[in-house]
Amino acid sequence: MKPTNKFQRRVVEVSKKLPKLTKTQINWAYDNVIEHIGVRNKKGKITCTKCGHAWQGNGELISTLCDYDCPSCKASLKIQTTQKRTFKGCYYMTIISKCQEFQVLRTIMINCFSKVGQLPSYIHSEVLQRWIAPNGKHCTFARLRQTMGTMYYDSWIFHTPLELRKENNIYNRINTGVIYPRQRLITELKRTGITKDWLGQKPLQLFKTLLSDSRAETLLKAHQILSIITILLFTRCKLCCKLRCKFCKCIENANNFFLNGKGWDGDFFIRIITYPLSLMITFN
Repeated sequence: MKPTNKFQRRVVEVSKKLPKLTKTQINWAYDNVIEHIGVRNKKGKITCTKCGHAWQGNGELISTLCDYDCPSCKASLKIQTTQKRTFKGCYYMTIISKCQEFQVLRTIMINCFSKVGQLPSYIHSEVLQRWIAPNGKHCTFARLRQTMGTMYYDSWIFHTPLELRKENNIYNRINTGVIYPRQRLITELKRTGITKDWLGQKPLQLFKTLLSDSRAETLLKAHQILSIITILLFTRCKLCCKLRCKFCKCIENANNFFLNGKGWDGDFFIRIITYPLSLMITFN
């Protein structure tokens, strides 16, 4: 997508200066983001899927309910009693950084493939970037997604370029995952008094609200957490109401067409079509 306004052109220009991911960040993700499995067989022998070390464990109930650390690599393991030999998982990590005057949220997808008795293999790719201006306006850089023949909305095509994309609600549904501990904030966000506590909200929505609504900044400094969450929920409700109104206008026009042209029951037509939309908006 080509930039269509001054803000997008500025972001595209600045994005060329964004540094690449470091080995320290990726290695931290391998150690702290991935949920490694401890495979327990029928004889009670546990094998770590991260380093391949095997040892005799305790009873099945104790091994399953209690946290276990590998004696060799000290990795935290989730014990599973199973005959499976191969495991794969998909995980997300978010790096909160900045580039010149913009706040940048960088989302990395990590795929882990492991087999009992062998070292795991990893694949990582930066799939999403949210660029936030000091006034709260934002745009999105993302890779293309596989949308045909799959039910997953995050089937990223890794070889496609990470470039400016049209805003899509799917991007808001991508899991934030684990947040990298070293964070860099722009001056406008530091002034609001924000800390590493995200109040149970996604960083994008929280940052946009703090930068665009002075009430949220005042409430944060006064430690009125519930009031800030109320503002965030109210912002989402306003967006849902706008979408609902636009959709209902289209349905009303279509209803008049069918009612006048074919003699259909217009009220029944509206109820049938708007009911799935109301469910979709409620759960999203």
